[in-house]
Amino acid sequence: MSRRLEKVAAVLQQHAATVIAREYSVSGTAASVVSVDVSPDLKNATVWVSIYGKGSDELKARIEASAAGLIARSILHTASLRSVPKIKLNFDHSAEHAEKIARILSNLKNDWRL
Repeated sequence: MSRRLEKVAAVLQQHAATVIAREYSVSGTAASVVSVDVSPDLKNATVWVSIYGKGSDELKARIEASAAGLIARSILHTASLRSVPKIKLNFDHSAEHAEKIARILSNLKNDWRL
């Protein structure tokens, strides 16, 4: 990845994290911007978001509905980019998978004790 792409990805990640933390909060739930992928022509960006906690379905729905526009608006007004990439949100499910595996291993451990 070129240095320019890395810089743009870092700016996008910072703005996305700020917008999500400020605008989307649900008690007992946390959202984190895991990474940002930027196309070589700088016209498209994919923001990867991970959500943890009890209200994750509600928070995911709220973020899907309007976060891309808020992130783009934040970048447009505060970042010094020539153009704002079209933002697509994807959700990283690795935390859910890790939790599921930990639960399975815990159940196996408890079964072996009997």
